[in-house]
Amino acid sequence: MTLHDPLHLHIAHKAFSPTFIPVLSQLQLTIHAGEFIAFIGPSGAGKSTLLNIVAGLDRQFSGTVMIGQQNLHQGSQAQLRLAMMFQETRLMPWLTVLENLLLVLKKETHARSRAMQVLERVGLTAQANAYPQQLSGGMQRRVALARAFVVQPELLLMDEPFISVDAPTVQQLHTQLLQLWQQHQATILFVTHHFLEALLLADSVVFLSAAPAQIIHVEAITLPRPRELEQIERMAKQLLQRYPQLLSGQLGV
Repeated sequence: MTLHDPLHLHIAHKAFSPTFIPVLSQLQLTIHAGEFIAFIGPSGAGKSTLLNIVAGLDRQFSGTVMIGQQNLHQGSQAQLRLAMMFQETRLMPWLTVLENLLLVLKKETHARSRAMQVLERVGLTAQANAYPQQLSGGMQRRVALARAFVVQPELLLMDEPFISVDAPTVQQLHTQLLQLWQQHQATILFVTHHFLEALLLADSVVFLSAAPAQIIHVEAITLPRPRELEQIERMAKQLLQRYPQLLSGQLGV
């Protein structure tokens, strides 16, 4: 199980109760190492559930999550460096910024120097000894971003990590995310409700149907980075002209 192996998702069935409507059904996707994949779909389409399954946080499903030829959920998970960013920053309020990063590094060699290097990349060296509650919301998101990358993940799962952040701060976070991703070459699965954000960041955008979620369209984004907002808006307009109901979870024209 290595960074060079593709990630194969096959979620045959996922429901939270036998009497509930399935959340995911017959969802299959292969993601190549180092790809940045965005998922978008209607509310309740199972996007967060999909990330939880990949992370191993939810194992009550029918199907497989494979890295190469190995099942990620059968004792091999520790061999893959995995990190996850949630909608909330989930920082430990009683720990400083630096201590929050050291917490995930545990007792790794050169942990402190690595943590400080990542904090420098997100512009938070001066805040290393501050506590989360002393920081702005945008700074807290940057700490969470640094914490995700400090473990040098091979697979990074991001569940609407920049939700409820003002536009200028989101733009800064996007830039820092892409810089860290390109440096570390992690495979990223990124869930968002924002169409333009998906087109701006990802190599490919995976559109999901309403529950039970299935993949209805995959759009490869070939524009070079950094991408201009006008380019993205034009692409979004063209895509919705082809598939007017795409964002509501239908491919019908």
